[in-house]
Amino acid sequence: MHARSWSNWRGILHLLAILALPFVGGCEQRAVDSPPAQLGREITQWVDGAETNGFYARVSLHWPHGVAELPLISVIVLGTSNGLAANPSLPNRPHDWFEPGFTYYVSSGGLPGPMELKDAAAHPLPAVKESMVSAGRFPAGVRFSDLYRQQQMKKGIRSLRMPEPLIKRATALPALRLQDLFTVEKPGAYRLTIFAKIYKKSESNGDLLQRIDLPPVAVPFRYEPLH
Repeated sequence: MHARSWSNWRGILHLLAILALPFVGGCEQRAVDSPPAQLGREITQWVDGAETNGFYARVSLHWPHGVAELPLISVIVLGTSNGLAANPSLPNRPHDWFEPGFTYYVSSGGLPGPMELKDAAAHPLPAVKESMVSAGRFPAGVRFSDLYRQQQMKKGIRSLRMPEPLIKRATALPALRLQDLFTVEKPGAYRLTIFAKIYKKSESNGDLLQRIDLPPVAVPFRYEPLH
């Protein structure tokens, strides 16, 4: 019981620690080199992307037990001085998320954007499921009415989750496991690049969301399995 409680609290404290880092934009600012191959040591490294349209992405890699395992990926969309919703809270009903006052949104499905993983020789690694990491998952424009209709027809499908409005200075997307995205079989140095996307409500058509490409964020890391 105590072990489970500590595990839950450790995850919460990890997220709070990432959110507490300085909110300053810039192209890959404060990049951390690949962590040393120390087994059993909890490690977190993070990189910020450049700002565009008042937003930028922060990518964090977290190893609860050192680099003998593949990291957890956390992506946070950070807003600076403008563009955030005037509404301080998110309505319970997704249908209300397109009311006036909401302008910017994360992508539907909780995924940050296309991703690629390369080894030290810059060779791309195969995706476990290409549709999870490819650019085709993030169209240039989506209609809220279409997404809402699909969600009503197929409730409970993760990939059809509605795009949530950006209402806070820092919006954390669901954490991802690298092994669920890419096939990594050998030890060595790797570089994960995430091309994060957000969407903006069209000024002329309130039903239309238009994609904004945030500058890519690349995070180097090492993988040193025990066997």
